[in-house]
Amino acid sequence: AKHLEGTHSLRKVLSVPNGPPITEVVDLDILPRLVEFCGNTKDPGIQFEALWAVTNVAAGTTAHCTAVRDAGAVPVIVAMLADGSPEVKEQA
Repeated sequence: AKHLEGTHSLRKVLSVPNGPPITEVVDLDILPRLVEFCGNTKDPGIQFEALWAVTNVAAGTTAHCTAVRDAGAVPVIVAMLADGSPEVKEQA
């Protein structure tokens, strides 16, 4: 439950319209953990929140997109498109 709450809170912070702290999230090396949560097929809630947070990071600069790729998100997202819940697929 704590992981879900923390991921939800992070996603909300990354969803603010003006100046989301994308660089800070990348610099804190949180992306690998978010990608891990994206692959958690036993918990669609955390999967959804983590994917939303990752897509918010990818919406930043080229460097942010590179960080998402380097964190291993691409194969996880592709797998989610194939096997995820409808809500997760929408976010992927």
